[in-house]
Amino acid sequence: MDQQPSGHSSPLHDATIEQTKNMLENISLMSKIQDHTGHDDGAKKPLRIESLNPALLPDNDAATTTSTSQKRLIIIGDVHGCKASLDALLEKLSFAPDHDHLIFTGDLINKGPDSLGVVDLARNYSASSVRGNHEDRILRLRQEMVAQSEESSSTEDESESEEKEEQEKGKISEKKEEKEKKEEKKEKKEEKKERKEKKRDKKDKKEKKKEKKEKKEKKKDTKDKKKKDKKDKKGKDKGGGKEARERGLALQLSDDQAQWLESCPMILKLGWIRGMGEVVVVHAGLLPDIELEKQDPWNVMNMRSIEFEKKKVLDSHQGTMWTKLFNKHYSTVMSNKVDPTVSTMTVIYGHDSKTGLAISDYTKGLDSGCVKGGKLTALVIETGGKQSLVQEKCRDDVKE
Repeated sequence: MDQQPSGHSSPLHDATIEQTKNMLENISLMSKIQDHTGHDDGAKKPLRIESLNPALLPDNDAATTTSTSQKRLIIIGDVHGCKASLDALLEKLSFAPDHDHLIFTGDLINKGPDSLGVVDLARNYSASSVRGNHEDRILRLRQEMVAQSEESSSTEDESESEEKEEQEKGKISEKKEEKEKKEEKKEKKEEKKERKEKKRDKKDKKEKKKEKKEKKEKKKDTKDKKKKDKKDKKGKDKGGGKEARERGLALQLSDDQAQWLESCPMILKLGWIRGMGEVVVVHAGLLPDIELEKQDPWNVMNMRSIEFEKKKVLDSHQGTMWTKLFNKHYSTVMSNKVDPTVSTMTVIYGHDSKTGLAISDYTKGLDSGCVKGGKLTALVIETGGKQSLVQEKCRDDVKE
């Protein structure tokens, strides 16, 4: 099933393993101190790593497994709220919660029609998931909105308390208010009289002509402003839909749903699986030959490529794809392996619907663009490390 990594040259093609490590450590360090302003980031969020309960893993030895004890790991790419497609995929897989364990590569929510339903399904089946960039953004937005709401509520309470205190102390008496109202009324009457007199004095022929000219100019300005406002509104509506949708989703999440999403790690270690080595699940990617604990949270949730000249990790495809580097690195390590204790690593990820399903020796990309009308993909790992792919065509979900 595995495809060999691409043989195209990369910035690391002629580098030694040690040089590779130094280059990537440099990029990792630069990434940590980078200003991620403008990125959709959780850059300052601490990296969370968890290990899957070993009891959920399929047996690596098929010979010792009975038909009643067979377990499966079902790892599913980006769902993006497409619950109908997820239900159909699980039915196609003959999903059985008693011996199958679901793992999601992040981005369960946003864009699609039923994000809350997807979260509830994952919770009901005690599924595992890593944190995607969409979960990260929605959760941070929700925190901001809750904080603003609490601040507003606190300000209102303070105002009410102060007003009550003033009334209790008798600082505002009815008599004083009545007197002030009378004085205010008297002042307004005098001002009105004064304005009328001034207006009468100014209404000469020259002034009328000037006013007419000004009125004409004002009418023109108003017309121009309306045109500009209409144009601006059109531009805002184009990008405003996304913001409104995300704010709506952030508000709809219950505390329990938000808490479950918050509990998802950024890196999930599955353990050693036959034919794959040490397996980890992330949403976007990993820098090769950098310890998991030293990976940058933003990279793990957003990375697509690396720009070596600027020592930058990108969320676009403009640099060298991280998967190419990762496969090149582990291919070199395993072909030159001297120490028999050195193990390979396989990364299972989502996030990259543009590339789509991408299965290589050491990386498995499962985002096949379900929410865009593509497919929803599951990588199934069974007893003895047997792997298979199952896909469901996403017909009835939102197309972006």
